[in-house]
Amino acid sequence: MNRDVVIVTGAATGIGLATAKLLGKKYLVAATWRSTPLAAADLEAIGGVSVQCDVGVYEDCRRLVEEAQKHGRVTALVHCAALNPTPAPSVEEMEPEFWDHILRNNLTSSFYLAKCVLPAFRGAGGGAIVFVSSTAGRNGFSTAGGAPGHAKTAYATSKAGIIAFTKGLAREVAADHIRVNCMAAGPIDTRMLPNREATEKRVPMGRIGTAEEAAVAIAFLLDDATYTTGCTLDVCGGQYMN
Repeated sequence: MNRDVVIVTGAATGIGLATAKLLGKKYLVAATWRSTPLAAADLEAIGGVSVQCDVGVYEDCRRLVEEAQKHGRVTALVHCAALNPTPAPSVEEMEPEFWDHILRNNLTSSFYLAKCVLPAFRGAGGGAIVFVSSTAGRNGFSTAGGAPGHAKTAYATSKAGIIAFTKGLAREVAADHIRVNCMAAGPIDTRMLPNREATEKRVPMGRIGTAEEAAVAIAFLLDDATYTTGCTLDVCGGQYMN
């Protein structure tokens, strides 16, 4: 019970999985998944515990934190889980249910998780959160923006909201020794990346990033950036420059 615990959502694949593996070297990882369980080999590599959780459901988030606390002091949260359906409808074609579904799972889930984990952080004397956003939240569209059938306004809005939520929450809890930062991912080699060849041509560095590169940035914000809060770090090969 002396080991610090980090909750990593969306840990079954992509950035979440790479982050869980990297953080497993320091923390006990409570790795979450919704519909695709972690592979046995991945869970062994992480060396943590696997928890099924739908982050779009408040009670699931509350239960997740309670489960994580059974294994040690919860001092960190990385929220990677997100929905990015492709193709996606334009605003004119979009049903309200689609909008609500994307915003609840990508943005409202950040509020749910923060609300549930903050008491655990205070009990531990402090903590750190990294939310995963996207350059879609910077530019108003994803790397697929403009392609027929690939409108991403709901997704981009949810990711922009995460950036704003990061700043607001960071101000609220800074005096409590709790840091809140954000990593905005550009084109990363995961199953969520559409139009790979066309996207690669638009990246100044000329290549797609890896999930491991995104994980390194997350780990930096979580552990090494001790005088940084309210920050959004863009990991995008120069696709967005601030």
